[in-house]
Amino acid sequence: MPENTDHRSAQDFDGIVAVPATPFTEENRVDVESLRRYARSALARGAVGFLAPAVAGEAEHLTE
Repeated sequence: MPENTDHRSAQDFDGIVAVPATPFTEENRVDVESLRRYARSALARGAVGFLAPAVAGEAEHLTE
């Protein structure tokens, strides 16, 4: 198996990394369409990536 030579460090990233909140519908389901709109909007405004922290935010409250 070929070795992965695409090693990156924090210094290799330059630009805005967006940290979106998880949008929910009135039925308490993840609002995928709102998240897509957010992502498109952030990219259009110059975001180079997204960060979804695993230990902060809504993740601990989701069951699925």
